[in-house]
Amino acid sequence: MSLVTLKTISLWQPWASWVALGWKPIETRLHSRFASLAGQRIVIHAAQKWDRCWFDLAAPYLTPWRIQQTPTFRAARGVLLCTVFVVRHRQLTSADSAGALINCGTTQRFGLDLLDPVIFSEPIAERGLEGIWTTRVPA
Repeated sequence: MSLVTLKTISLWQPWASWVALGWKPIETRLHSRFASLAGQRIVIHAAQKWDRCWFDLAAPYLTPWRIQQTPTFRAARGVLLCTVFVVRHRQLTSADSAGALINCGTTQRFGLDLLDPVIFSEPIAERGLEGIWTTRVPA
């Protein structure tokens, strides 16, 4: 099996699973430090942390079925879930809230527009780091 080295970012769950499933095509940050990822395929890592505020933040943008499925993602923590292509980095507006699964109108947010999530056949155990880091994954 050949491996490739890709830049990687960690997201708390359930946000990481939502990206992997294509439910969240915009990843947000309150800073613009991820701008360098534009135009690259990156790895999405599910951190050990489970966001206890997920329902309050994302429920307005999720279907009832997706809300019901979300607790099942608890098991996938501390793993590499997928790769995604970062189309661009930009400042977000309230019109981006549904794609980001969070209100983008009240706080200045920066986002990565994500395309083509490719989920690994099995999650890959990985400790993870903050910021942008690299890891080796199957090609």
